[in-house]
Amino acid sequence: MAPVTAPPSYKSKEVDSWSKDEVREFLQDTMPNHPCINLFQYTTGHVLATLSKDDLRLQCKDEEAANVIWAELQMFNKVIQERKNIINANPASYTIFVRTPAK
Repeated sequence: MAPVTAPPSYKSKEVDSWSKDEVREFLQDTMPNHPCINLFQYTTGHVLATLSKDDLRLQCKDEEAANVIWAELQMFNKVIQERKNIINANPASYTIFVRTPAK
């Protein structure tokens, strides 16, 4: 029997590519069971990434929740950018030359 693997989480993707379910998963992880999560049920990652802080406040209808979401999004984007920089700086494969004694 083949092992069951979970689909990639939102944590491994950029915000722009999140689905509606991944946006809700992010919000649930950020603010568990907060009522404003239901206001994002049709929001994709592309839309979320384009929202300004004021737009987010209007969407949340709660200034404190909007501030928390905004801060978490900024931190998440910073982590994703750092991860990209590491991947670009360190290639996935290396060429190794081994010198053997001449016969």
